Amino acid sequence: MFARAVAFTLLTLFLTGQVMAMTIDRRQIPTELPVKSPAGTIVPYSRRQIPAELAVKSLAGTVEAYPRRQIPAEDAVKSPDGTIVPYSRRQIPEEQSVKSPAGTIVPYNRRQIPAEDAVKSLDGTIVPYSRRQIPTEDAVKSPAGTIVPYIRRQIPAEQAVKSPAGTIEPYSK
Repeated sequence: MFARAVAFTLLTLFLTGQVMAMTIDRRQIPTELPVKSPAGTIVPYSRRQIPAELAVKSLAGTVEAYPRRQIPAEDAVKSPDGTIVPYSRRQIPEEQSVKSPAGTIVPYNRRQIPAEDAVKSLDGTIVPYSRRQIPTEDAVKSPAGTIVPYIRRQIPAEQAVKSPAGTIEPYSK
């Protein structure tokens, strides 16, 4: 198990190094532009028009922005008997892991919390993998619609791409 984790980490570092060593002309990669849609057409904002994200309230069905000094803090709340009541500062509970046998929510004892296990789904039933069967995540390609894993030396580096007219093209370097 430890050897697999070390091998995966080394592979990740190697591939990250390959990507970092690749030189990309950053001027060709477009930035994401904020846009607005008046009358159904998408138009980019000019730099001075970009609106700030504001905290809002909705009184009587109309959306109104809060004045800066009135923005409420997000408070932890509880709901006994269907009414929302804020917790006092000393009563805020910690998040607990729970189980649900027979439809009732029951917290785990500290020693009973299960580890997250790798699983597979055979014929609609969830079956955990044995420790030696856990598959690694492999890089794949799909020529002619069939999924085929790459040979280790063929794994391509990640590239910035654009899609004019619906075709995916890499940016020129």
